Amino acid sequence: MANRTTIEHSHTLPQAFLTLLDRDIDTGANVRPLPEDLAQFMLAQIALLPSVDLNEAFEADIDL
Repeated sequence: MANRTTIEHSHTLPQAFLTLLDRDIDTGANVRPLPEDLAQFMLAQIALLPSVDLNEAFEADIDL
């Protein structure tokens, strides 16, 4: 994964999940395209919020 984030040691469950997800993405395992109806629904939701910048960089920590 190109952009990795360090997670505090006390968050072992999220770290384990992110590690598993990272491995799946790297190998292409268990990763499939979104179903077309879900993708269309998500695009429709984005259209309702035109002020949202999907390319905006995060400037602070993000709680999982």
